[in-house]
Amino acid sequence: ILNKQLQNLKYMSPLQAIQLKLNLPRETITGREMGSILHGVLIEKIAAIDADYIAQIHDASSSPRPFTQNVEKYEDDGLYWRITSLHTAFSSRLTQWLSQMPTTIYIRQLEQEIEVQLVKTDFSCDYATLVENIFVKNVPPRRLQFRFCTPTAFRAGQESRYILFPEPRLLWQNALHKWAVFCPGYRLGDATLATE
Repeated sequence: ILNKQLQNLKYMSPLQAIQLKLNLPRETITGREMGSILHGVLIEKIAAIDADYIAQIHDASSSPRPFTQNVEKYEDDGLYWRITSLHTAFSSRLTQWLSQMPTTIYIRQLEQEIEVQLVKTDFSCDYATLVENIFVKNVPPRRLQFRFCTPTAFRAGQESRYILFPEPRLLWQNALHKWAVFCPGYRLGDATLATE
């Protein structure tokens, strides 16, 4: 059964992760609001390439976004912005933006141009390769440890209320939901897995 599922996955969307370094003045680096600000910047840049695609993402509010992003501050006083694409459509638009990205980006909320450079492309693979490497070649760990580097909030429930502290059930529920949407060719268990 697994081999058949892996064959189906060959046609699924690729994963892509990139890391950008933002050279911000020391007094500007706050971390807390930068995640939200840079999310807005990313949406603006991708909308400039394909406004209909961004509108489609916003209209599908019940579906998970086809990307994740986070901001981390490192010892060298740099602010690093990691963007991970979960779907081919977003990957192609992200690659297009990166190919024409200038050396600075204007951040409206800060009212300044920020020097930006592509540090690295962490990985690029398809879901079949990911499943093969994690679940087939290796025995997955029974326990995982999460370390939160930035403040985290979750939207939950029909009214999309915010939960301020990470709850294991919500973490797993979110991860499993994203997996089911972007990689339907390989199931990771049933609906009760998030609560086990």
